[in-house]
Amino acid sequence: MNIVIAPPIKETYEKDIHTLFPDAALFWLEELDEEKRKKALEKADVVLSRNIVGDIRKEEIPLLAKPAMVQTTRTGVDHLDFKKLPKDIHLYCNSGGWARGIAESACGMIIALNRCLREQLQDLQQGKFHILGYHQKLLSEETVLIAGFGGIGQALAEVLSPFHCRLTAISRHLPKSPLLDKAYTMDQLEEAVKEADVLVLALPFTKETEGLISRHILSLMKEDSLLVDVARAQL
Repeated sequence: MNIVIAPPIKETYEKDIHTLFPDAALFWLEELDEEKRKKALEKADVVLSRNIVGDIRKEEIPLLAKPAMVQTTRTGVDHLDFKKLPKDIHLYCNSGGWARGIAESACGMIIALNRCLREQLQDLQQGKFHILGYHQKLLSEETVLIAGFGGIGQALAEVLSPFHCRLTAISRHLPKSPLLDKAYTMDQLEEAVKEADVLVLALPFTKETEGLISRHILSLMKEDSLLVDVARAQL
């Protein structure tokens, strides 16, 4: 197997990649001249890229139609202009690659909002200390709706489970997990958001999800509900 490594990572990861693929022929684009880069990409079975744009030169993009796999370490590929990529490219992203970390960040955001940590910090910075006066909430008394139940959504369910909140999830296909109290498909979005105290967006950005959380959907939510978006802003 011929594996082409496009980003300049040889110094850091050469030993690891040789360990993972001891029988593969490795080609590091960072150390090849223009002609050798072209030949390496022409006979590549797999191309490993960090960003494609930047790793692969504009004139080399058409060569990405041949490999059986073009792997990017990015978790999403919505930054790419697919009109400029080969029609037959076999492109894979690193979906869910940082799921646990993002899930913990989402959990931290929920707790910070529930416990009014932002407001308390702002007051303390101004020398104010209010023993009472913050409308704080308990996760254990809330329903959390996880929109998108892929790697991030499933990891978030695991992170939130010890807080004993009511966990629900919604996805294109009916989410299945023993951690969930209820599951929905996307055609039940209006019903699902009405029950949620916290809505966490962990959906991919696609034509179907762009603008999904509309003014109408927001109007159906509880007045004091929280919205945490760890997906794309275009949702």
